[in-house]
Amino acid sequence: MATSSDDLHFLIEAEHCGQRLDRFLSTLLPDYSRSYTAHLIRQGTLVVNDERRKPSYRLALGDVITGHPPEREPE
Repeated sequence: MATSSDDLHFLIEAEHCGQRLDRFLSTLLPDYSRSYTAHLIRQGTLVVNDERRKPSYRLALGDVITGHPPEREPE
């Protein structure tokens, strides 16, 4: 797993299928609140299969999440 200041690249495996995108990312990026993670998803900073998705998107096997989040959440 990459750190928050790096480019992100996650491949979804069977155990994560069906999870909401925002919830999945909030567990992998604990330095960000879930609402801020959702903001990054809506903004297009974090994408699935090179496409914007809603925070409520349900992950599927083989999905690839990529993005370039800021180093830290603004205060």
